[in-house]
Amino acid sequence: MPYRRNIISKYLLIWAALSIFIGLVLNFLYTSDFEVELAAIKRAEKNIVKKARDDIEYELSRVVSDLRYMASQSALASYLDYPNQQNLQSLNKT
Repeated sequence: MPYRRNIISKYLLIWAALSIFIGLVLNFLYTSDFEVELAAIKRAEKNIVKKARDDIEYELSRVVSDLRYMASQSALASYLDYPNQQNLQSLNKT
């Protein structure tokens, strides 16, 4: 009987050590895969933000360009300073 207990305890010890080892390997694999996926998601999100920023800058540059053009028009400035019929007609001619 003591011989049988000794075999069972050795078997349980080996089984426990093997289970811990397999658990550690699986944890390492999961962590590595998680980090790779997280890095890919971060790259994708950075690209999305960069594209959105570029789109906004493009649209704003168009607005700024239009505003600069309108600011250079003396007829518009005259109408905005003194909104009367004569200035409006002058603005419509341009």
